Amino acid sequence: MQDELLATLKFWLDKGVDGFRLDAISHFMHDKALRDNPPKPQQAGYTSNLCLSAYNMQRHIYDVFHPENPAFLKRLRKLTDSYKDRVLVGEIGGDEEPLKHYVEYTGTPEMLHTAYNFSFLSNRCDAAQFRDVITEIKKASDYSWPAWAFSNHDFPRVATRWARDGKESAEQAKMLNALLVSLRGTPFIYQGEELGLNEVTLTYEQLQDPFGKYLWPESQGRDGCRTPIPWEKAKPNAGFSKHEPWLPVPQNHKDNAVDAQEKDKNSALHFFRNFTKWRRQHSALITGDISFLKAAEPVLAFVRDKIIVVFNLGGKTETYILPEGTKPLDGHGLPYEVAKTQLILPPFGGFFGELK
Repeated sequence: MQDELLATLKFWLDKGVDGFRLDAISHFMHDKALRDNPPKPQQAGYTSNLCLSAYNMQRHIYDVFHPENPAFLKRLRKLTDSYKDRVLVGEIGGDEEPLKHYVEYTGTPEMLHTAYNFSFLSNRCDAAQFRDVITEIKKASDYSWPAWAFSNHDFPRVATRWARDGKESAEQAKMLNALLVSLRGTPFIYQGEELGLNEVTLTYEQLQDPFGKYLWPESQGRDGCRTPIPWEKAKPNAGFSKHEPWLPVPQNHKDNAVDAQEKDKNSALHFFRNFTKWRRQHSALITGDISFLKAAEPVLAFVRDKIIVVFNLGGKTETYILPEGTKPLDGHGLPYEVAKTQLILPPFGGFFGELK
């Protein structure tokens, strides 16, 4: 089976693909004894932010992170490295010690180039989580190059999931996109995240996801983040298709269609384009190291080489004392004020500065 899979990869590498996104690599091998996982007690996290499902009712002891997995991943990497400029991106998830296994699967040159992890797909949005997760990975392996995502096809959209006090905000969506691409690692932007799209609420009749149909009405499953991209506000189905798509396009997504945001210089789309263009001018924000500074919630402060970065993750104005001699870097588009060494950040504001 392994040889057949490698032959399939070679077929596509010969065709010129740039690499592979490997789904659920934690589950590549099965238990030799075919043992059943034990049930998970309700008090031990019976539910998750994804949905209540058969998967989340089990302690995943026998079906993930088998010791044979790394040997096969090394074969994948060796094949991929025989071609120039190709990449392997894995998806690593598990209930028990997921970051430990993340480092195991990305921490040496013979393993994956990088991998998703699920740390920032939770319902938490606080500075401590960012500091703790990134520091833990960095401490475990200087080699491991992380990949970060705030949204994907299995979790509610971040604009809704992390909405401060339950209030969705275009300004928060902009700040979160800036934060995502300012962390050390490779950012992955989920479709519609650059538009600031929120989670869609669906009726039972509109559902396609088997999870959602099974769990209704406790959960609508994963369809709320899987609705079509709205391209043109005035066209049927927001220009996604002339035919009725599997999932509907709600009116507020049509209002945030690409063509509508093109006309609005203050839109989330324009901000994202401008910020990523600005980021390319500062190599420290792309390849630089990262270290965190002490800051009280909800302020997140870190340094990428010589650039200090400060975000206000909260919905109220916050202050932060900058190091002496910090020179503000303008052009990023996030709001802030500086009075001597005092940084004033409005809700969802951000600051970038060059250290003396």
